[in-house]
Amino acid sequence: MDCRWNERNGRPFVDFTWEGSDEGDQISGSGWAGLAENGTLTGRLFIHMGDESGFTATPSTRGKKHNEA
Repeated sequence: MDCRWNERNGRPFVDFTWEGSDEGDQISGSGWAGLAENGTLTGRLFIHMGDESGFTATPSTRGKKHNEA
């Protein structure tokens, strides 16, 4: 991955490119992700000359004690 950090609307944001493989075939693409005030990460992945997909990730609460904020 090659990442470029920035801000959008005062919130952390990253644009990136990536390389990988799919069933042995080399693939590449780009994407972006932004951190919302509620802690979720929303973004989009693009496969070069192929599909695209959106995602939302939420922070894990597993392992936190009840008295931790």
